[in-house]
Amino acid sequence: MSTDHSIEKYGPFDKSVVLSYIPHRDPFLFVDEIIEIVPGRDTEGKIAPIGTTVLGRRQFKDTEPFFEGHFPGFPIVPGVVITESVGQVGAFSFYPFLEHKQLQQPNGDLLKLVGGNYVRFRAPVFPNDTIETRTTLVKGKRGIWVFDCSASVDGKTVVECELIANYNLNWKI
Repeated sequence: MSTDHSIEKYGPFDKSVVLSYIPHRDPFLFVDEIIEIVPGRDTEGKIAPIGTTVLGRRQFKDTEPFFEGHFPGFPIVPGVVITESVGQVGAFSFYPFLEHKQLQQPNGDLLKLVGGNYVRFRAPVFPNDTIETRTTLVKGKRGIWVFDCSASVDGKTVVECELIANYNLNWKI
């Protein structure tokens, strides 16, 4: 695969592109759109996975099934759902480097969230709030990838975290 090193950014991508790229589906799809993907650069200026930043957005509608029980009379988005949403946005860090622009590979290999560090929920997310997520791929080795992540609602930070994912690829860049 030859990667175009002149590309400065990818996007925006609507939900149809999101659905063609990641395997998640409702009710577990937590990305409405990808605003932009800015590829990282190596020391020679060529695009590289490390440093790739992704901006994404998701509105949590008041009809989401988890609001009924989390919490009656005071519905908020569960922290694990916010974290999953952030992880799904981060998955687009690989977009510039995959030959067919699909995260699930023909051999069934799939990006898997395997951990989180320093997760801090700074404010609740309420029904009909829209979160804007920023993820940056900060390191990777032997199929383990680390992302620095944050999400906000109306400019107010609601979560900050470091997410760890497993994805084995033979990079051809």
